[in-house]
Amino acid sequence: MTLLLLAKCRVPNRCCFFLLLCACGRLFLHANDHPRVFWVLAAVEAHDDAVGSDAFFFPREQRGKRIVVPKETKKTFSRKKMLREEFKKRCEASRAKLSEEEEEEGEEGEEEERRVCLRNPNDEGKSKCVAVQQSTTNKRNVKAFWKKHVEDVGALFCTGSTLDAYGVRHPAVYNGTRGKRQRVVTVGVNAAIFNKKIQPLDYTFLQDRGSKSGDTSFASNRAAMIAYEPREAKFFGFFPGQRNFSPSDEDAERANATQYEGWRKPHCANPLLPLVKDVGNFVFGGSCSTSFAALQFILYTGVKKLYLIGCDVVGGYGHSAKKYGGKSRRVEQGKQRKMWRESYFWTSMEYPCAEIIAVRPKGLRKVGFFERFSDPPFVEV
Repeated sequence: MTLLLLAKCRVPNRCCFFLLLCACGRLFLHANDHPRVFWVLAAVEAHDDAVGSDAFFFPREQRGKRIVVPKETKKTFSRKKMLREEFKKRCEASRAKLSEEEEEEGEEGEEEERRVCLRNPNDEGKSKCVAVQQSTTNKRNVKAFWKKHVEDVGALFCTGSTLDAYGVRHPAVYNGTRGKRQRVVTVGVNAAIFNKKIQPLDYTFLQDRGSKSGDTSFASNRAAMIAYEPREAKFFGFFPGQRNFSPSDEDAERANATQYEGWRKPHCANPLLPLVKDVGNFVFGGSCSTSFAALQFILYTGVKKLYLIGCDVVGGYGHSAKKYGGKSRRVEQGKQRKMWRESYFWTSMEYPCAEIIAVRPKGLRKVGFFERFSDPPFVEV
């Protein structure tokens, strides 16, 4: 009917213009199943400044400007759909093959050591498998958290600059699509404790002493990190072969922190060292960042969905981000991104039903995790 009336308009006027808009709008609505519509929406979602992954609008300062649809928009939509399908198949296959051995993962094994391997099939390291030792410390301090948060939703807060853009105040709950609200278990690393919006954190992780100024680690913020009190537990890591790399036993005692054990020495070189699933019986794995210790722990507790927030791989938090601009730091960031890529393959195999979403990703773009360009659906309580 709208098109019929529009055809009768011989003289352009406001009425005809209004009818034209109606016709275009109706055509768009009828075309909502056409893939090109989703390509445009995917382009908006792919834009770092987009307000929401499912919101077709830009911030005020960008309104009125021409929207440039990236050339890879088709690939963006296809890749998102492919990731979702792969995740569903992987999870279903894992449930079908669930064995008694997997159900008893948290039980103490008889072996003194276990071999763990890098999972990235594209890794070119000389050694893809290493022996991981049992840890008396982790049996005493970490094992009790095995499956403590089964079916909960987790949030891992790193110290990247996008943490400043995070707008939800905690404590918060996850607002599911069916109206079901679930607890959000929060874990932060290093100087994430200084972001007031995410306090109080449930767990905090710290494993390197760092420098005395301009850093996000222990030495620059000693008094504050000793005084900080999370809701559940504060973890200080250590490496048996290089104890001066981490806060001392006295620091941990003064901070009322629980200690956890990592590799014999801190490691950030090629080949990278694998992650470890059973951190309640063996040492923590991974290379280059405290974030990977926190990642292994929060997945060990059994969360079914995990949001990575502020994990930018582009430097420190706040003023510290400006400090890390040297060549050596850029090399380390490259290794950190490689370790995050390894983390994707590792989680896909060891935690196939755990949905992991990178929020406002920068360095984690196209690493493999799901991506979201707005805050998670958390609700303040």
